[in-house]
Amino acid sequence: RNKNDQGQLIKFGNTRDESGPVRLTITAVQALLTKDTVQFRVLGSDIKDLQVQVFDLRGRSVYQSNWNGSAVWTLQNQKGQRVAHGVYLYLITVRGLNGDVAKTKLQMLLVK
Repeated sequence: RNKNDQGQLIKFGNTRDESGPVRLTITAVQALLTKDTVQFRVLGSDIKDLQVQVFDLRGRSVYQSNWNGSAVWTLQNQKGQRVAHGVYLYLITVRGLNGDVAKTKLQMLLVK
């Protein structure tokens, strides 16, 4: 925003309206499975980064990513071994630009 000579506010493109609070919003969660990896992405607004946790059906942690804009799981457990084929659960925690944190619902993922 800027003021012109008459004192009117001028809004420039590609700027955030700072009159209201920043809102962390998740509109979609993507888990893109390839032969050797799963790429996790979250779509929404005001997302800074995300962290992914993957669990087996017994609730044991199999993978946890660092905080990044996206995460890629190489289908290996925390010991570096290839995980077995089957169903896994994942949870994504998202951190917003203003520090807010949101979690997705627990999701299922089929590894073939």
